[in-house]
Amino acid sequence: MPVDLWVPQMRGVIDKASLTNNIVYQGGGGVEIAGALQVIADLMLQSVTLPGVSGETYMALFPLNVNITDLQFTRLRGKGAFVVSAAWSATTGRLDGPVTIESEIGGIVSLELPSSHNSKATVTVADSAGKAVAAAQVEGRWSFATTAGETYTLMAAS
Repeated sequence: MPVDLWVPQMRGVIDKASLTNNIVYQGGGGVEIAGALQVIADLMLQSVTLPGVSGETYMALFPLNVNITDLQFTRLRGKGAFVVSAAWSATTGRLDGPVTIESEIGGIVSLELPSSHNSKATVTVADSAGKAVAAAQVEGRWSFATTAGETYTLMAAS
């Protein structure tokens, strides 16, 4: 089923039947309810482990480039203990403002931007003090080193 057909239907269900914590009431179940939440989370942030023994991971922001509604999330967790917040504008079909990434344990963050931010995008990253952080594009993903407990702001421009 095309995304432009099922997203509005799912939004209607959530608007009509959600509890105060945005879990959709379904009169029972547990795993079934959690599955609905996972779909919404995966529309906004996918956290992927590459096949093989390397254990290398990356996060993909708004991987479906949904252009029928604005999307925004706050504090979704990605693999590697990264807590991410971002927004998507359906009008422009692009990221809406900065992406914030909190690194809980440090390490390399690897982030795939939506396809509308093609390989010609310019990305700038800054730490919480506003100091520039070196970021490199490798295999279509932007990567940079993080420090435990630090929050980073990423801006993408074409």
